[in-house]
Amino acid sequence: MSSRPRKVTLRYYNVGFGDCLLLAFQYAKTERFVLVDCGTTSAPGKADAGELLAKVALDVEARCGGKLHAVVATHRHKDHVEGFRRKKAGDGPGDVFLRCQPDAVLLPWTEDPDLETDAVRPSKGLAAHALHARGLLGMQSAAGGVLAEAKRLAPALSKAAARRLAFLGEDNLGNRNALETLWEMGRRSRAKRCRFLHHGMKSGLERVLPGVKVHVLGPPSIEQHPAVLRQRQKDEDEYWHLLGFAGRRSSGAPQPFRGAGHVARTAPEHRWIVRRLERLRGEQLYEVVRTVDDALNNTSLILLFQVGDQKLLFPGDAQIENWQYALEKNAELLKDVRLYKVGHHGSLNATPKSLWNGFTRKSGGAGSGDLLSVCSTKANVHGTTNEVPRKKLVDELERRSEYRSTPGLPKKSLYGEVEIVI
Repeated sequence: MSSRPRKVTLRYYNVGFGDCLLLAFQYAKTERFVLVDCGTTSAPGKADAGELLAKVALDVEARCGGKLHAVVATHRHKDHVEGFRRKKAGDGPGDVFLRCQPDAVLLPWTEDPDLETDAVRPSKGLAAHALHARGLLGMQSAAGGVLAEAKRLAPALSKAAARRLAFLGEDNLGNRNALETLWEMGRRSRAKRCRFLHHGMKSGLERVLPGVKVHVLGPPSIEQHPAVLRQRQKDEDEYWHLLGFAGRRSSGAPQPFRGAGHVARTAPEHRWIVRRLERLRGEQLYEVVRTVDDALNNTSLILLFQVGDQKLLFPGDAQIENWQYALEKNAELLKDVRLYKVGHHGSLNATPKSLWNGFTRKSGGAGSGDLLSVCSTKANVHGTTNEVPRKKLVDELERRSEYRSTPGLPKKSLYGEVEIVI
């Protein structure tokens, strides 16, 4: 095998609102394959999500000849890991990936099944403090309760509000089946366990991908960056615009889970009050699942693949607190990125302006103008008040880079591809 790949091909699958990315590193006489995420919460068009993910898994298996060299799950949201689910019949997409026998499996440090619930770093000595791991599990349990409550409240909510609430509630469920598949892949790998990573750790892909350096830029551990426990609601310097939280409940509204939905419907003249309280409850529950959503996104892996002078950046759904630490420590390393997988489907604060402004390979300036950007998304699954992807961001990506997106693929296309020659 030559010392480094001659070409890298990214196959980005049209899974709707979700990510499934297959990297093929082409050497002189062989190829090595890395799968980054596989999931969806809203398939394109009228496609059935389960059938689509099964089809994607089979395509990945065919493309890699039945052998994956590494699997990366950036974080546990359904739109990133649902494709790792197995079925009792043995024909689920997770069953397909399991038989591809990856040599390495990478997850964020928060997904270690042996992690103490009070851990602030990955396992090796697991000393402790802060209830982060327990908090993540508890918040996901809350998301399940929110999803059930959303169904009960649906008649009192607008269709858009009910859809947003159900979407986030479902995306934040525990996904235990998918995680167990990933853990099992890890046990069957060369290392006999998954690699649970935080900023600055070795990726474990050094032997799997000769000639490729993989920088782990995120997430930070809590010891490294305690701010990752918080999510800013607004950041004038980093957010693409300040309207993302317009229309949300006022700060003086009652706190969540006050039981508004249990007011007795004793008389017709009281029903308008009940309806109003249930709409308010729906808004409060939406705040709960948004908090869960933000917390899990801040556990997302950020990986930078470097081959010669070509750098490929995969940030999962990392948000501002996760990015803040990576940018403080690695701003110079990130400047000459060649391919940027757009973070969090083009959402509000997953592409910090300081990251974007630092890219030197954008067009229209002094740079080389050869920046590639790829976005896997589906429009308006969160509703129009929380625009995803952000039009301002997409306009900038289209203007300053060679922009590819799953909505831009020909109808019924399963995937698109981009190639980078080394």
